[in-house]
Amino acid sequence: MKRSVTTIPSSKMLAYADDDLISLADSVLESSVVVSPTSVSMTANRRKPAQRDSFSDLTGLMKAKKPYTPIPPSSPRMLLSFATNGVRFASRVASGGSMVSPLARPYHTDGSVAAYLQDQARSPTSDVTEPTSEYRQDDLRRLESIIQELKDLPIDDDDNTTMHQPAHTTSTTTAEPLLPGFEPLSVRAGPISPPTPTESTRPMVLEESVVRVTMHVWDAMHRDLEALKNEKRVLETKIARLEKQKANHHVEEHNDEELTQIGKLQFQNEQNKTQKATMARALSEKDIQIKELQLEINNFKDSMEITANAVKDHADAIAQRDYLQAISRDDGDGASCLLANLTDVKNCEIESLSKKMDDLQEKLEVSKIERGAVANSNELKATAQNHLDLLNQREKLLRSSQERYAAEHTKVGKLEDDLEDLQQKLNQVGDLQAMLCEKSSECDRYRNQLKNQEKRVEDHKQRALRASNNGAALRGAAHLVKPHASTKFSVLALGCSECYAKNLYCDNKARCRSCTENNEKCARWRCSLYHILGQCPDTPCRFPHDEQGWLCHVEPRPQW
Repeated sequence: MKRSVTTIPSSKMLAYADDDLISLADSVLESSVVVSPTSVSMTANRRKPAQRDSFSDLTGLMKAKKPYTPIPPSSPRMLLSFATNGVRFASRVASGGSMVSPLARPYHTDGSVAAYLQDQARSPTSDVTEPTSEYRQDDLRRLESIIQELKDLPIDDDDNTTMHQPAHTTSTTTAEPLLPGFEPLSVRAGPISPPTPTESTRPMVLEESVVRVTMHVWDAMHRDLEALKNEKRVLETKIARLEKQKANHHVEEHNDEELTQIGKLQFQNEQNKTQKATMARALSEKDIQIKELQLEINNFKDSMEITANAVKDHADAIAQRDYLQAISRDDGDGASCLLANLTDVKNCEIESLSKKMDDLQEKLEVSKIERGAVANSNELKATAQNHLDLLNQREKLLRSSQERYAAEHTKVGKLEDDLEDLQQKLNQVGDLQAMLCEKSSECDRYRNQLKNQEKRVEDHKQRALRASNNGAALRGAAHLVKPHASTKFSVLALGCSECYAKNLYCDNKARCRSCTENNEKCARWRCSLYHILGQCPDTPCRFPHDEQGWLCHVEPRPQW
């Protein structure tokens, strides 16, 4: 609902006040009142032909008299001030709350009308002058422009409408006063009660304007003023409430932002903790792998040292074999030559001795025959005996040489056997080297495969973590897994699904007795994080389980 407020200038209020009084002044003074078009229409509607009363003759008589001399006002001069929020009189009677017209004179109870008329006749009229029309025209134009601006000023009762003071108001308030002697006031003011008319009037002074307001107009203005005050109070209340709501809303938004920021920081802190724990586990696993690789490297170093020693021994054996072969070859050749020479020499000696023996025997026989003497037989026997002893010695020497040759030949055979053994060992060293190279290449291949598998496992883990929102989908979940045949369970391990469904006792074997007898699949519950990711970062987990992830009872199952 919009209501336009029209601010009545001071000149118009003076005109209304003058209309409310019983005018006894000259008609020339009546023309000095400034009346706006709106006031003319209001007075035209309000004025009706009045009935003739007892004061009409007195009024005509007073108009025929000459103007009287104005009496200076006993009270201080009242100044009108025009403010942006309404019309206000600058001075007011301190004793009461009503406003008094500047031309009104106090009512005298003592005396009569004739005495009053005589007093008026004695007062001079030289000081009464008519205000200049030029001054009224300028002021009228200015007042009309201000009234039009105030008419255009909207007042909106909507809660969502924000009241703004027009820019021209400031210029109006800061402009020069409308009439000489008017002083601007900072607040709006008005008469508390309509003015009380007096029995007589004083002549208008040049510095003051006459304002006449009827009771009907004054009541309407008072009602409008009260309505505007109420609207202002309601709007101020609404503005205060809206400001309070805005402040509360701002505080709530600030608190929500703070809570959101705190939640984000807590989430980042949890993520950092999880990431640090994951990095610590990864570092520990890498340390374990490094230690295992160092052990493998140490084993390879030991194997290489053993192989190097074997190669060195093989080289020494080959060198010794070559040396022995050379020695045996030289010894064999020398011994063969010596034996052959010795044999030839001995054979020659034997042949020569045989020939000599044959010759001696022939000579002995010839001597026996020729000489036939027995005396020389002993000498011949002694000579023959000496030759036989010499022959026996030479035979012994020949046999000893043959024995030495046989011993050397046996030694050469043993050396050849040792050489064959060394050759076999050398061949075995070559085979070991080939096997070592093959194992080294196989170990390198396995190491590369291990690195690739670890990389793939890490990629799968990262994908699983991203897909499950850092394992959120796997937390508090369990998989039904068939354990390996070599898996060992604790006494508190949770029973298999078949025994749980049948409410039977389940042992702690990889395949329980009931499933073995019934030939059923023995599957047990396992932590999803450990089953999928290979580790359970939650400590403690929502489901209690052992170090392998198999779910366990907190207490042993009672036996009924």
